[in-house]
Amino acid sequence: MILISNIVLDVLDGSTIPSTEIYGADKKTYINIGSGNVFRLKWNVPALTNDTVDHYDLVIKRYDPTLNVYYNIFEKNIGLVNEFYANSDMLPAAPEQYILHIYVVASGKNGGVV
Repeated sequence: MILISNIVLDVLDGSTIPSTEIYGADKKTYINIGSGNVFRLKWNVPALTNDTVDHYDLVIKRYDPTLNVYYNIFEKNIGLVNEFYANSDMLPAAPEQYILHIYVVASGKNGGVV
């Protein structure tokens, strides 16, 4: 689990193949076999005091350690949901492993970021 402000993001197995723990209990590899869902993202719905959530924006970036840069893979308003399936079509095919950085931003009905 990753704590982003007051949103807790969970990364879960997709529907195509179970993940494999290779770096310890908190890090897993998700295998893109070319079809289906690779992994599922799920987050809590934060309790708000002055605003209510209008929608969530999801950003997924691929990190290139050789060049020390991030490439956008996905950036979109995904509506008022609390889970998202990352499928093989949206993830780049790569001959090696790559690291993803994932952000979920809750935007309020009054225009502010929650």
